[in-house]
Amino acid sequence: MLSFPLKKAERADIFGSLRKFINKNYNKSFADHEKDATTIHQLRQQIKDAVTIDSIENFYQYFAYLLLIEKKFPTKGNDKKALRVNWVWYDAFKNKNCSSYFLELEKASILFNLSAICCSNAADSNLSSADSLRLAVQNFQIAAGALTYIQEQLLPKLPQGMTPDLAPDSIRTLISLNLAQAQECIVEKAINSKMKPITLKKLAIQTAIDYEKTQQLLKSSPISNMVPRNFAPYLEIKKLYFQVLANRYEAQVLEKAQKQGARVSRLTLANSLAKTMSSHLKHCSNLKEKVEGIQKKTKSEFEKAVKENDTIYLQTVPDVSTLTEIPGHSLAAPTPLPDFSKYLEGDLFHGLLPLHSQEGLKRYNELLDNKISTLQEYVSAKNEQIHTTFEELGLPGSILILQLSKGIPEEVRTKLENCKEQGGLNLLTELRDTIKTLREQSQIMLNELVQIIRKEDDEDLQYRLKYGTKWNRPTSGEINAKYMKDISRYTQTFEKASKSDSIIDTKIEKHRSGLEMLLLSEEQIVQKLQVKLIQKVDDQTTEIANELKSYIDKLEAMQSEREKMLNEIHEKKEKDDPMSFLLNIQPHEFLDKAIDTNIQKVYGEFMKVIEDGLQEQDGLLEKVKELNQQFVDSKKDQDDKDDKNNPLQELSSALSAYSGIHSDLEEGFRFYTTFQDSVKTLRNKIEDFVLARDLEKTDLLDSLGQKEDKENKTQNQSENYQIPQQFNQQFNQQNYQQFPQQFNQQFPQQFNQFPQQFNQQPGPQFYYQQPGPQFGYQQPQFMQQFGTAPPMEKKDKKNKKKK
Repeated sequence: MLSFPLKKAERADIFGSLRKFINKNYNKSFADHEKDATTIHQLRQQIKDAVTIDSIENFYQYFAYLLLIEKKFPTKGNDKKALRVNWVWYDAFKNKNCSSYFLELEKASILFNLSAICCSNAADSNLSSADSLRLAVQNFQIAAGALTYIQEQLLPKLPQGMTPDLAPDSIRTLISLNLAQAQECIVEKAINSKMKPITLKKLAIQTAIDYEKTQQLLKSSPISNMVPRNFAPYLEIKKLYFQVLANRYEAQVLEKAQKQGARVSRLTLANSLAKTMSSHLKHCSNLKEKVEGIQKKTKSEFEKAVKENDTIYLQTVPDVSTLTEIPGHSLAAPTPLPDFSKYLEGDLFHGLLPLHSQEGLKRYNELLDNKISTLQEYVSAKNEQIHTTFEELGLPGSILILQLSKGIPEEVRTKLENCKEQGGLNLLTELRDTIKTLREQSQIMLNELVQIIRKEDDEDLQYRLKYGTKWNRPTSGEINAKYMKDISRYTQTFEKASKSDSIIDTKIEKHRSGLEMLLLSEEQIVQKLQVKLIQKVDDQTTEIANELKSYIDKLEAMQSEREKMLNEIHEKKEKDDPMSFLLNIQPHEFLDKAIDTNIQKVYGEFMKVIEDGLQEQDGLLEKVKELNQQFVDSKKDQDDKDDKNNPLQELSSALSAYSGIHSDLEEGFRFYTTFQDSVKTLRNKIEDFVLARDLEKTDLLDSLGQKEDKENKTQNQSENYQIPQQFNQQFNQQNYQQFPQQFNQQFPQQFNQFPQQFNQQPGPQFYYQQPGPQFGYQQPQFMQQFGTAPPMEKKDKKNKKKK
């Protein structure tokens, strides 16, 4: 398998930089922290040249120290007042170095080397056993996890001009390589475990997809011309190899389904892909045996399938171009970095932050939180004031429809036509019924997720009760908690949506009489009205209403601006780092005043926008009240005798509500469609989790079965060695053949619970194939009891010589 080289580093004077910074910025002697600085400095020297897998814990320890330094001291590389260490690292693929005061370069390089060591260890392993494959998967995923941390957490903070190996495209390429090789080990492990072809084809094609992705990433990365020349052909061969493998397993699935024609087509494709592998072997001679092996098997299966179909089944063979893609199934994923708190026993640089700065940090957060909380409460109160005022004045509803004429008003007629064109009440009913069906389906899908989780949990519990402490893997409850949390979150969302559906149903029933009028013709509607209609308002009233509407719009825009500013303040607070400010506060300064000044400097611009709007609001509301009174008085003078309960009002209200109800129903339809897609995605993740647990379960059962066999053999052999030889012979003659049969008669059910390879009837060779682990310990006791002690004779000879 492929690996990549480590980065080399020059010596970094961490000790000297810490001493200089502490002496300059703190009122304590560096001697109190000299031991801590020495510990970090020496550990860096150790891992700088580390190349073996047993140094991984030192890498984690040192990385934890870097996180501590970042937390304790300002470390921004472009800040001359910060802790400055000149980090110098060389590119992993060519002899080019870069230096920087950014701590992110040191962190990224350390994780890069950790990844390179894990990848190299896995790639060079002898992958012939289940344990070695499991360890290789683990190391490849650790390598991918370290590189993913570099990509997500460190690269965005690094300045331009770093070495090519730390370029974003390079890191993405190496992540993809590690995951592809981890997936390959999973496939080999699954094949050795004799998993079904329907699963193996998905795992194999995913491996081909991963290698193809790595190919594409390598082409666009800066390291494409720096890696060894066997990289590109190796990736191509592996891609083709697993494409061939996936198609062969797909052919086995088709054969079982009696689809012989499709089977031939699949093997035709597999045979064609297998032939092209030979052209890439020039720089990958180590893969020649593997390539020739799969070519031979594929050709044999292809010829057999063709012969059987031509002579027996006589099914039509589809063209290769019509074959559908095999879906992939990925089980390889980056392993997140560990919790580094466990590597920080004790408090390094304890008490280093001056007391007034410690108090300052606490006080800073208190004052800032109090300011934001007070401002937010004030904004909420002011928003509620606008809402209450509008409700009391009946705004903005009272100014939406101002003009009516005899018969059906023109504005109502336009809305009526639009509603009928959209589908009217029939469309609303159809949408509501569809949403009901989707809601019921969604409920079933959520219930099925819970059933899948519970089934795996129950199975794990059964094995845990059976094997006790030997069942040494995490409980399902520990691992599936995140999925149960997701299910709970989806369930809560579903319940909220169901409540929203009920609200929509209530709206429909509330306006049903008006909505049912949409089913009538215009003549029928006019006949149904039969009331004195509202007359048209004059120009003065219209002018007042337009001015009133402009002030309402200003208040609504003001509320939106407030929400935007509050969000800006919260985002700013998340990124706020007051340590540099607090370190510069002198003990004699008035703390609250200094903090308030800094808060005003950082957040003042956003707070001023909100406060100005709050002051302006009172004036706007007074103007709204004044204009609304003029609007009401103007309508009274025009003999407005509108009755809220007459049929025209019902129709107008229904038409006004129609678009909202229609929009809500469409939103509901979109929600449930998207919701079901999300639930399906979660189901796929859960099924992947269950599959991974099944593989883990199979490995553990294999391990427990082998361990029990060894214990049985050890116990029987130990007993044989504790009796004289003549009795041993008698025992073997009488019991050698009888023991396995008696054992089977006594424990038939226990045998059936093991995997198939352990269900075969054991014979003498099964139990007595090799000595047990206690043989070496028992032999001296046997010799003392039944034999002589030759070493004593040698001692006597030496004594005679002395005499």
